[in-house]
Amino acid sequence: MLNTLSHSFTFYLKIPMKKYLFIPIIILLLSCSGKEIQLAKADRTIVSEITDLSPVYFFFENKGNDTLAVLNRNNTISSTNWIFHIDKRLKLKHFIPELVKLQTKKKNSPHKRADAENYFSYTDSVQKKLAFLPFTTTEFVFDNELSRFYIVKKNKEFEKFYNFNINFDKQNNVYLDGFEIDRNDFVALINQQISFANTTMKPTLIHLNFDENLTLEQYSQNKILALQLNTSLVKIADKEFIYNVKKLPKCDCK
Repeated sequence: MLNTLSHSFTFYLKIPMKKYLFIPIIILLLSCSGKEIQLAKADRTIVSEITDLSPVYFFFENKGNDTLAVLNRNNTISSTNWIFHIDKRLKLKHFIPELVKLQTKKKNSPHKRADAENYFSYTDSVQKKLAFLPFTTTEFVFDNELSRFYIVKKNKEFEKFYNFNINFDKQNNVYLDGFEIDRNDFVALINQQISFANTTMKPTLIHLNFDENLTLEQYSQNKILALQLNTSLVKIADKEFIYNVKKLPKCDCK
């Protein structure tokens, strides 16, 4: 069970077997180990309530000069929705490789349920409640790839779309096809660009790229920002590229 460690407000979250788990918004504290998780924050809710769930925890830990993502998934059941409680201080490079393994294991489990989803938990800082970011269909491409190169290699697959590449770099600056844009104008600028450039009326596909040194909190905020572009004519690609800039080909990789 989880003990509470409340800063300003709390709530109840429904879990399997019609029980309720008392969870604080800011920090989750695992009583059996004394470890805590600081939840990421974002300014809007994507999914507000989930039932029939199993928790997966990634704790933040310093060991010497190294940062570790310490995994605890002792109570996961393949047929349930999985909620990933990941400390907001962890960088993508710390937990994405292990998360991909868990995604694959659940997907290939003979006990999986077709409608079972995967979610990141985070705090909605405006509504002051726990919220969830789905990533069930997301395929994380990790290490040495960018969407712009991938699209060229898979040209036949993507020629039916009008493709935009968005990159969130190590400093959390935002680039649209190599040109830096203001985060505050993100949605308006990209929608304007889509209207101006997509004269063929192809469906638009947005490809997301994230520097591996971004934290989970930065990733969550950026993904939620990008989801505002999702409409009937504009989709976010399932493949997301988590890259190590030192391993990319020599190029202007912004």
